[in-house]
Amino acid sequence: MSRKELKKLFESVLRVADRFSEIDDSLSATEVSEHLRAAGTDLEGLRAHLYASASEFAKQQRLKGNPAPIYLQQVISACGPSDSIPSNFKMALEKTKRLIASLTEPLNSIPNLEVQRAYRKSGELSEADRRILDEQEEELKNKIRQTGEKNDG
Repeated sequence: MSRKELKKLFESVLRVADRFSEIDDSLSATEVSEHLRAAGTDLEGLRAHLYASASEFAKQQRLKGNPAPIYLQQVISACGPSDSIPSNFKMALEKTKRLIASLTEPLNSIPNLEVQRAYRKSGELSEADRRILDEQEEELKNKIRQTGEKNDG
């Protein structure tokens, strides 16, 4: 990626970050993910691109004889594939803690879906809310179909 392209990408990320910061500083990670999806962002693609870019930058630093900065190692560790092992013990421990926490945390989206479904059936839904729920339902169905296709193939 050229410097010009990298600068454009960075400016784009800053614009998106500014837009999100205008919304609310107290957004949860789930809400941020929902806003990104609503904006048409592929979260897994974004994570993979960030991981690849950070890995390439760290590789360039090592080739120059410089160690990769700690923040870069943290980005690589956080965005890397779940089966990758971080380079040092402390980061490996943190990644393990995050993985265990994610497995033991209750799923937040399932109760919300039940509440939305119950609310939808009450008939007190505006047309805009009904459209949002229809879009979310279709998105979930598509994800289920895609997951099934990946598992079959």
